[in-house]
Amino acid sequence: MNHALVEELQAKIEILEEEIIQLREHLAVDMMVRPEWGLIHQEIIVFRLLATRELLTRDSLRYALWAERDEPKNLIFLIAKVIAGLRRKLKPYGFKIKVFHSIGWTLVTPEDRR
Repeated sequence: MNHALVEELQAKIEILEEEIIQLREHLAVDMMVRPEWGLIHQEIIVFRLLATRELLTRDSLRYALWAERDEPKNLIFLIAKVIAGLRRKLKPYGFKIKVFHSIGWTLVTPEDRR
């Protein structure tokens, strides 16, 4: 590969990486996450995504969590683990995560239950 082509591709990669960062920030809008909930980084991302849309699709979640690196082979297990941990931690505060099998999830807030 010639030197000019390598430089051109590296410049494109830098632009695309910056776009990914901006898109991820747009997807995970700053929602109020309380420290007492004890959420880990991935759970915070998922909570923010759930809180900002009616339905969080599997593809959106996969992209938000693993966009910059290769998807793990046990992706379905890891997604289930993050969702389960989030459910367990948010339940005492009145939140519920409903599943739509093979499609995605939706967040039911304490206000929604009234």
